[in-house]
Amino acid sequence: MPSRPLIDNLSAETLAATLSWFEQRHEAGLSCWALLDRAFLTEPSWRRLCSNCKLASLYAGRFNNADAIAPRLLAIPADYPAVELRTWLDSWIQFCQGLPMVSYLSASPSLDIQAWLLARAQVQSPEERLMLRLADTRCLPQILTTLDAYQRSALLQEIGDWRYYDRYGQWQSLLPATELTDPRPSDISAFSPLILTDFQKRHLLAQALPDTVFSYLAGKPEIFGLLSGKPSGIYDCIAQALTATEDNGSTSVTHEQLQGVLQALVNQKLQIREARDLQEATA
Repeated sequence: MPSRPLIDNLSAETLAATLSWFEQRHEAGLSCWALLDRAFLTEPSWRRLCSNCKLASLYAGRFNNADAIAPRLLAIPADYPAVELRTWLDSWIQFCQGLPMVSYLSASPSLDIQAWLLARAQVQSPEERLMLRLADTRCLPQILTTLDAYQRSALLQEIGDWRYYDRYGQWQSLLPATELTDPRPSDISAFSPLILTDFQKRHLLAQALPDTVFSYLAGKPEIFGLLSGKPSGIYDCIAQALTATEDNGSTSVTHEQLQGVLQALVNQKLQIREARDLQEATA
């Protein structure tokens, strides 16, 4: 569980944009859902957040012993009074502040959203089948930039919209960059699971490195010092430091890279207290 925020806090304008989106989608006759990442809250916190919600597990009945960590789906009723929806969203967002754990989808009421998400979460690489972390909003833009235009269209076919809060606390949509430019058959739903090349798999893993390092450092303040500043600034600093010492697309962090990250954080004053010693901290 994260010991500090991992994305920037949301503004009142972002909440207003979220409410407006729900109103517009419901007026258009579309169904709306919230997709939640289970990994970012302790069990007591999760129970408090969802005490009055009817949630569906994305992996229900599909994978052994995976339900405890499975993403959850929450249907947002179209007849929810506007005032109550605002109150609910306000409390919900405040509870999830700083955590990349909630996104919203809209589609035709006839779409089986649980089956749709599960089919798209499973992808095939040359060596193995993988599960995409579609509920972790940090991963969503990384997934889209890894896929080609045809794969992006296949991933998002049949969905009306998919919105999320990015690491800068901004309200974003996944759909603008998904036009199908490759003239292949229109029945692209038959191509699930998507097939990732080895390069795409490595690219996806490499893109996750800055967040992995961020979570690692934030979870060990007694060794690496306390991180300070906006989460987006810390992430950008870590990503730039890793890029400066990039090891041919490596999917792991070397000792030298970690030292470079810690030095960059010190230089940009993104620590309240420095690591006790850079050499010792990375030994």
